[in-house]
Amino acid sequence: MDETPSLWHWLINKNIDGVVTNFPEIGFKYKLGTQKYAINRNGIYFGKNKIPTMMNPYVRISKKSFIKPGEKAHVSYGVRVDDRLFYQIAERTFISAEFVNLDLKPNDIRPFQNKQILVRPNHEAQIYKYPENTAKTDKKLKPRTLYKILNFNGTPQNMWLYTTKSWIKAKDILFYGFFDSSSLNTFENLSRISHYTNLALLPSTGQYSIHEANLFEKLKRVNNIIN
Repeated sequence: MDETPSLWHWLINKNIDGVVTNFPEIGFKYKLGTQKYAINRNGIYFGKNKIPTMMNPYVRISKKSFIKPGEKAHVSYGVRVDDRLFYQIAERTFISAEFVNLDLKPNDIRPFQNKQILVRPNHEAQIYKYPENTAKTDKKLKPRTLYKILNFNGTPQNMWLYTTKSWIKAKDILFYGFFDSSSLNTFENLSRISHYTNLALLPSTGQYSIHEANLFEKLKRVNNIIN
């Protein structure tokens, strides 16, 4: 069977147990039966590296097309396969939903780009395979260790952060790196709905210069910032 656009759209909306396809040039049986639902919203990819797309979410073979950092995409449909959500962003073109954000805007994440995170004192930062509550793993971030933020997902109120260890909830960490006036000013310009209070106020050395002491006084004036 060839995956023509019209046949693919018909099949994916049917409650079919399986189908035999000759893509890519060999027989392959894969389960359908997952509901495809319309989304019709614009999204954006906030990651730092280009990500390959795939022809369909059942046979996950990468295409030669990519979604690049900062690229916008129109999400027409969502398909959940094996408890993982995929977005259709073009004809016969899908990508894991973790890479396309529908609710965060560039201004929501700008202060946190190129920053690092560390686990909040006396807290645990659970690691998730995907930015979903159902994707929890049994692993946690190491305390007193800095991790670079590589991608964002979620909403302004409930943001997820991607690190080399996978996805973390923003509420479980401290944002690290707001130690200069430029970073602080960008943070102060956030809308109230995007104001996270969990900022690390001190560099990890705990040492202050005159400039840093003045900056600390300014940090304390930002509403509800905690360390």
